[in-house]
Amino acid sequence: MRFGRRGPRKASNIQRKNLIENSEKLAEDPLKVIPECQDNCLFCKFGRSKRKIKKIAKYVDDKKRLEKYAKRGTSLSKAVAATILFGKEEEAKQVTTAMTPQGEIAYAKLGKASTKRLVGVQHFDDPQKRLMAYVPESEKGFHFYSIEDKVVCTGKKPKPPEKYVEEAINRVPYELSQKNDSYKCEHIGKKGKKEEERYLKLRWKSAGKKFAVCDDCARDDVNIFLSLTERKLSPENSKPFTISGKWKMRCEGDCKTCRAKNQVPVSDELKEEYFDGLGDFKFIKKYSKENRSKIKDKSDLFIMGDVCFGKDIKAFLKELDYEKWEKPAVVSLLKKTRGAVLDEGTINELFERYWDEYKVEVLTSILEDKKTIKNILKKDLRPREVLREIYSEKKKKEELEALPEFKELPPEGKFADKIAKVYKIEGKEEAINEMEKHNLSDKRTKSIAYSFYVAFGKGDSKKWKYDQAEVESGEFLAEYIEKLLNANGKEYAEKLQDVVKMSGSTATVVLKSGEKMR
Repeated sequence: MRFGRRGPRKASNIQRKNLIENSEKLAEDPLKVIPECQDNCLFCKFGRSKRKIKKIAKYVDDKKRLEKYAKRGTSLSKAVAATILFGKEEEAKQVTTAMTPQGEIAYAKLGKASTKRLVGVQHFDDPQKRLMAYVPESEKGFHFYSIEDKVVCTGKKPKPPEKYVEEAINRVPYELSQKNDSYKCEHIGKKGKKEEERYLKLRWKSAGKKFAVCDDCARDDVNIFLSLTERKLSPENSKPFTISGKWKMRCEGDCKTCRAKNQVPVSDELKEEYFDGLGDFKFIKKYSKENRSKIKDKSDLFIMGDVCFGKDIKAFLKELDYEKWEKPAVVSLLKKTRGAVLDEGTINELFERYWDEYKVEVLTSILEDKKTIKNILKKDLRPREVLREIYSEKKKKEELEALPEFKELPPEGKFADKIAKVYKIEGKEEAINEMEKHNLSDKRTKSIAYSFYVAFGKGDSKKWKYDQAEVESGEFLAEYIEKLLNANGKEYAEKLQDVVKMSGSTATVVLKSGEKMR
């Protein structure tokens, strides 16, 4: 039990008052700080302290004697004398605070006793704080149990007093039913319970008791072990305890034999975490994760959280959290993995686990363009961002394939077709950049160029490049350009013919098949 190193703070008036009251109560019976013996030790660790405190009891009203005993004697007897002396002082000048495992505790620093002794003795009426007075003995292998208004020492034997066991069990904040020496929540072993079972099991060996609580009842703010040992002080509080878990998944598959039913031992790391204060519910959750991790090499199983879907990929997909547009990629990935074991069931978790190994195959199933895939993968993008770019490239390719091919196009048509296709594939900014590359001199083509600027919302900023006639014609043509930009298939050819015609040209747009537009 370590004390913090942070500097002391001044105690409050209420804390000071409580300490004075405690010192006065202790003066009435100083021997109450001597633990009750429940063992047959050859030599009692508190024999000498008991003799010293008996002498102190005779001089509880003698300040000079108390000052002497606060500096000489055993560490425990010095703490007793200092505490009683503190109550006789007219001013409590030495009140400060100490950082302990139980938080910040006020105490009066008098005499030459250690801080731990002083804190424990001055809080002899507190079931937890008073145990600090016996830390030195505990570090040498002795066991102490705080019950009712006293502390019991069982020597170097960890077996707790029956009264302590009774009080400790009552402190566990769960509704537990008792059967012989086992205590468990109502859901464990109950007939009609769903097939899944997940709970922690704690065995208190030295008391001969067992405890079990399921994930439905377990709480994050409760740790059964801490509830049982909060008033216990021993060399290793966790040594008389063993922690284990039960984990059984809900089956949503149709497997003939279950391949995910074997339990794994609780890892040493998780045991240490629990005995350090990890909440009961978090323990069950982490233990479940350890079990899932153990079966991740069974790649033909689909498991999400505590549910196993066997080999049923469709059922697994129904529970997986992803957006509709991502489904083709997800299905492709799962067909490659032939199974998946996830904790939360999110698309990010799925990609994090399998993306690096199967990303090229998944992307190729969406877009058969190795060069484009290679270029996108060179970017520092997350899997879902990569997918968005691939789908964008696929859409551009599909749109380009949906546009007709031409056998003959007049100059006005060639220019309008070029800019419209760049827009459909690359977007507005690239279409504008493409127009900037052309050194136009033909008035009809220049009018078409200005009409694109108008359609793109850039007409006012580009008007200075064109004469009045070109601007007026361009503003007129903008309506036809917008229709062209939104058209596909044969309709695209028809709208392109309208642009050519409305620009003042009598030329005809001819499809690759030889069909002429009107």
